[in-house]
Amino acid sequence: MSRKKPANTTRQPRLNLHWIAPPNGTLTINSDGSFDNFNGGIGLIICDFAGRYKGPRCIYLAKASSPEHAKCNGLWEAVKWPKEMNLRKVHIELDSKLVVEAVNNDSYNIDGRLHNLIRDIRISFHEFSSWNCYYVQKEKNKIADVLSKLAIVDKLNKAGYNISSWSDKQSSGSCKEEHHCLKGVSSLC
Repeated sequence: MSRKKPANTTRQPRLNLHWIAPPNGTLTINSDGSFDNFNGGIGLIICDFAGRYKGPRCIYLAKASSPEHAKCNGLWEAVKWPKEMNLRKVHIELDSKLVVEAVNNDSYNIDGRLHNLIRDIRISFHEFSSWNCYYVQKEKNKIADVLSKLAIVDKLNKAGYNISSWSDKQSSGSCKEEHHCLKGVSSLC
């Protein structure tokens, strides 16, 4: 009996899923929004330039009109959070190309009901001394995704410990070791 070769034997390239640190003194906030039956959830996780977790947030949205609406609200919360703590240098990462392009460019290929929110986000960014909004692949945004789903399921509106004081207190996780946080993510919120 002869063995047949599989039709497609080419390997798929591996995605680069390594965490990329922001410049020294800059925080990275990963943001995600989930949508389920006109409810939404927002998940945020903040890390410092060394890759240490500084805190999570889960926010339940009683009304959300679409997945993009939840993701835009997530970005809005990601912009408000460092402002509340008087932080001036932030990088925000999310896994929605549509939302990132709407914020970074003058294109509005997004639901018209979200235009005002996008404008408010763009205006708020200019209050930071340094900011960037990046698209990342879903695999690089897993923690924020889990937190956003947790917010919907448990109707959570919680923040992790206060990071406004830059003390040496650190969480037990690292942005470089995403799997570590995922094991106990519900305890973070």
